[in-house]
Amino acid sequence: MRKIKYVYFKNMETTNGQTADNALVINHCGHEMCRPGHSYGPAIRNHYLITYIESGRGMLYINNEQYHLGPGQIFVITPNVLHHYIADANDPWAYYWVVFQGSMADTYLRMMQINPESPIINCTNREQIKDIFQEMLQTDSLVIGSEIKALGLLYTLISALINNQVEAGYVSATADYSGNKDLILEQALRFIENHYSHDISIAEIAAHAGVSRSYLFMIFKEKLNLSPQQYLTKIRIQHAVNLMQQPNLTISQIARSVGYQDPLHFSKTFKKHKRMAPAEYRKQLTREKQ
Repeated sequence: MRKIKYVYFKNMETTNGQTADNALVINHCGHEMCRPGHSYGPAIRNHYLITYIESGRGMLYINNEQYHLGPGQIFVITPNVLHHYIADANDPWAYYWVVFQGSMADTYLRMMQINPESPIINCTNREQIKDIFQEMLQTDSLVIGSEIKALGLLYTLISALINNQVEAGYVSATADYSGNKDLILEQALRFIENHYSHDISIAEIAAHAGVSRSYLFMIFKEKLNLSPQQYLTKIRIQHAVNLMQQPNLTISQIARSVGYQDPLHFSKTFKKHKRMAPAEYRKQLTREKQ
């Protein structure tokens, strides 16, 4: 007999499916006791899925590989990868799952050494993992704050899985992720997005990413064809343009809101990028909306 429980977390999203802090966004979680032969796919997803097998057995097919899975194992599905899984005909599995998205999801999976070619985790900390999933499912009983608590538990789950991989010897406890250019870039971009409104320096961005200014410059030029300063300025100008659509804000207030304490410096920088002064650009925006 099939038994299933879903918990959806729609309040974590805005109308365009994004959040103010979208490092991770939890979509839903659940628990299912499958019928014999119950299957999903073949299909692809646009999100990440972590599935923990509590009991029973089943098969996972991904990237032309076949995996026989049982209790205490986890399989991870990443976006845009064709996959198919099916419960055993004699001993169908029961599993917990969580579906999520976010700009840091792929980074965290790399820290677990998980990818479409290596999608399986053998849990040594089974009770801990099961407890996290069970607590995640219980968040639907909260009157308010269920999404926040569930997101915190998702971070706890990911941390536990990274530590599991360290203990199992798949990941070094002293692994140096600073050599990963994509990870360095992600950390730098995220720091800029969260702090562009402050008077941050390129040295601070580099320090947050754990690299030198020169190495950060090289990565930005290689990946974005922009220097870190050029990218920071671009982000500030973009946010300034958005703020100009709020008529109650003065140009000086907008300047300070995007990290410029000197309105004159802001005006010169804005004019250099938009080929007109901020006040003139704002008037043009107003005309275009009429």
